[in-house]
Amino acid sequence: MSVINCDIKNCMYNMMKKCYKKNISISGLLANTSCNTFCESFNEANDLVEYSSFDDENQIVYCNAVNCCHLSSGICKAREIKVKGGKIKIASQSECDTFKEE
Repeated sequence: MSVINCDIKNCMYNMMKKCYKKNISISGLLANTSCNTFCESFNEANDLVEYSSFDDENQIVYCNAVNCCHLSSGICKAREIKVKGGKIKIASQSECDTFKEE
């Protein structure tokens, strides 16, 4: 299990700088730095978002950044993941700050 810290202010899954989406996807197939990665799961927030319950014990981070040392069989194995972006409009403006080239 990974803890997903997120500083994307306007993502519907961000609550108090934690990601509350059950499974997220990080993209960065040819990445060699974190700025070549992004959170595919970003979804701009609206006022109707409600979280009734969340089980972070089973949260999975899917990833295709084959050059990252945390990747194992398509899943990120980092204990703590940081997604950054501030206030963005599209997913590709975000970044997986945990990416570390092998």
